[in-house]
Amino acid sequence: MFDGAKRKIRNIFNSNVMMYNKPRFIILSGVIVSAAVIGMTAYLVSGFVSQSAMLIPRADNPAATGTTLLDTLSRIILSPGKAAATNSKDPSSTSPSSTNPTSPVNPSSTDTSSTTTTSPTTQNGTPPATQNQNNPQPSPTGRSYPWHTNINATTFWVGEQFQSTADGSQVCSAYDARWQYSFFHLSTGTNTTAGCKGSPTGGCDAVKKSSGGKCDDTNSTGSLRTPSNGYFPAGLPPIYESPFYLDLPYDDYNPSDSTDTTGYATRCRDIPWANDAGFSGNCTNKSFSYMKNRFVKITAHGNTCYGQIEDAGPADDGNGNGNYADANYVFSTSNARPYNKSYNSAGMDISPALGACLGGQFNSDLTISWQFVDGVDVPAGPWKTIVTTTKPN
Repeated sequence: MFDGAKRKIRNIFNSNVMMYNKPRFIILSGVIVSAAVIGMTAYLVSGFVSQSAMLIPRADNPAATGTTLLDTLSRIILSPGKAAATNSKDPSSTSPSSTNPTSPVNPSSTDTSSTTTTSPTTQNGTPPATQNQNNPQPSPTGRSYPWHTNINATTFWVGEQFQSTADGSQVCSAYDARWQYSFFHLSTGTNTTAGCKGSPTGGCDAVKKSSGGKCDDTNSTGSLRTPSNGYFPAGLPPIYESPFYLDLPYDDYNPSDSTDTTGYATRCRDIPWANDAGFSGNCTNKSFSYMKNRFVKITAHGNTCYGQIEDAGPADDGNGNGNYADANYVFSTSNARPYNKSYNSAGMDISPALGACLGGQFNSDLTISWQFVDGVDVPAGPWKTIVTTTKPN
């Protein structure tokens, strides 16, 4: 009796318990399944994010990898409520290879063995536009000038006197009334040549056969100039200007006169660099020259050398008259021939240093090709040992 009553009471109790726990069982089962789904989703998203971070650039630095939109999504799924408080530039959230762009870098601690190059960054993390390593900026270069080919060049030298006129004397130049003095800083006499009268004399950029004789064709010979001494004159007094000098038949400094025609009046129309920075605005400046000290590139016998313009010529007809405004030749874009017909139609005079550098012989004609060149394009060489900067006077 009692056993039957106990069984009945137990059945009723168990039935009530099952009825009571059924909803909770269903809820608990749903929670377990949901947690499993969330866990699996988080696992997949986390794996995908770890791979994507190396492929998708950061919005604040296209050249770097690290925090992305998927990183943020992962944090939202894995740790709700914390993502909003996480800064994507927090150093603790970046990869070990990331650097803080505002932190100083010790050059001595830089790992030069690494094959990865990090672009310089500004304080907002973006690479400076001028240092974009994916699109490097070319080195600055000057303009390209036309070549003048198969031009006959004669030799001249500072201190040379082969005519009794200013045009036939290298005591003065078209741009420097004291050229010989500027070159040697010697004053052992006074010049009496017409047009150059009163200028100090002293020094000769050639070896005089007779020390007491003139610095002219008959008493001068070439000094030893070799690559080992940079083609500088050997056995001569010290020099203070470049021995790599030349002239062209265009004088932009002196106005025309009764004997010589110059390019002064038309220089700003003729000269290609007249409007460049450092040159513009000097058209009527009588103390300014666009030509003096300008570099020229010259080739001959497979050699390439550079020299500076320090005089105007050759354009002498033997009587001191000449065309020193030969813009048609000097600035030609069609390889025009020189107007000058003297000295085998020479279109340039070159110094002994330039002659030796180009493989020529002292005081002998040399067939050359030449072009103007901007200073930025002049390479290192003996022509840069001394760069002439003397202003016209």
